[in-house]
Amino acid sequence: MRRLLIALKALRWLGPQQVGLYGLYRLALWSGFYRWRERSWKKTGLAPSGALRPVFPMPERQTLLDVLGETGLRSLLAEADEIVAGRVRLFGALPTDLVLTPPSLAHWSDYEIGRACLPETLPDIKWLWEPARFGWAFTLGRAYHLTGDERYAEAFWRYFETFVCANPPYQ
Repeated sequence: MRRLLIALKALRWLGPQQVGLYGLYRLALWSGFYRWRERSWKKTGLAPSGALRPVFPMPERQTLLDVLGETGLRSLLAEADEIVAGRVRLFGALPTDLVLTPPSLAHWSDYEIGRACLPETLPDIKWLWEPARFGWAFTLGRAYHLTGDERYAEAFWRYFETFVCANPPYQ
């Protein structure tokens, strides 16, 4: 009875289209459609892709230096050096280790339908996801653009390769 009331409230507040789309999503999870679709992409090599294009033009080095000023540049380079050393500031907090190799994970759909749970040693999924969002890469990119120091580019590619090896698609 409780589920029926929740469904009726959802229908009233979200509307039939949103409830229908959610129902299709849950059906695809339950039926294994997403797993089947991912396997077919892997076999045929026809995974959806798109060409990367810059959204905005890259500002000139001097323009950025003028905006940052000496203090801003020192701050940027200090943070970039922390990242090169393997430490990152998640959520604007104190530096913590940059971990891009998660614990053993199941297929993403298993978490959605309750077949798998996160390890108890991971208090919140956001601590696993945040480093993998690569927000720290912008700091390295800005530092590289302003200084031309290859350490920043090398650190990015080292972390990127670590991430790709430790995080197979759809896990």
